Amino acid sequence: MGRYQINIIDKNFYKKFKIEYNRICKKLGKDSISQRDWDKYNELLCRTVMKRELEETFNETVRKVGYKILKRSFSKEDSEKLNKKILRLRLDGKTYVEIANALNICAMTARRRTNKMYNISSIEVQKELDNIREYNIRKFTKR
Repeated sequence: MGRYQINIIDKNFYKKFKIEYNRICKKLGKDSISQRDWDKYNELLCRTVMKRELEETFNETVRKVGYKILKRSFSKEDSEKLNKKILRLRLDGKTYVEIANALNICAMTARRRTNKMYNISSIEVQKELDNIREYNIRKFTKR
């Protein structure tokens, strides 16, 4: 650690956060923004530092400054369509991050939905998903 600590989060942080949040909303023409929008357009600081320094998530910070959290909800039909798209992309060998980027969802959402579909799929589909999982593990852990 250096001689002087840099205090990233100061007493005016929430005021600065509101200003930055409003700037991004105005730029995108939205009433509220997603975490992905924040990551892409913010000039204040990243969510990881906010989490570490404030010990609160992005959504908790948004709530604390008095804004609504952007939550996506799907109808049953939309959810089923999304599941089919996720499964098709996963069977094409795509990683969860690639699926998330293609469908504008979170990688954990893609993983969670894939795991749910795995449990209700046929043995053939399960074997194919197992092969893809093993391939990706080998691919990304190869040294």
